[in-house]
Amino acid sequence: MTYKEIRANEEVNALLDKGNKNLGLLGFTDHSKAHCTHVAETAGHILKKFNYDAHDIGLAKIAGYMHDIGNAINRTHHAEYGSLLANEILRCSDLSAQDRITIVSAIANHDESTGGAVDAISAALIVAGQNRCAPQPCASKTESSL
Repeated sequence: MTYKEIRANEEVNALLDKGNKNLGLLGFTDHSKAHCTHVAETAGHILKKFNYDAHDIGLAKIAGYMHDIGNAINRTHHAEYGSLLANEILRCSDLSAQDRITIVSAIANHDESTGGAVDAISAALIVAGQNRCAPQPCASKTESSL
């Protein structure tokens, strides 16, 4: 499983779309595929700057793209929900168990209110998720959308 393949994964993208829609109705900022792509690319860039190998960079990018899939279930504990969803999706891939667990652990620990950096992949994901240089659109609640 590669970063390119995970970005094209129908189930991952459906979860991201549903999560972003849910959060938009609740008044949260953008958590779309664009946000997840930005987080993935930034996490990869961070590890590249610290001379991590292409393998670890790829794992960080996969974790970065998938990190908010748990929002499709609920915002509270979305990291934990997301890690469980990611494990099920990645279990069917060609990733080794170690790589799958590294990704799942990074996703589970990316929300610092319930987790924290447990390795370089999760640290890069946490920093990348906090790196919002451009103003983020805020979904507006309208009576018709509720």
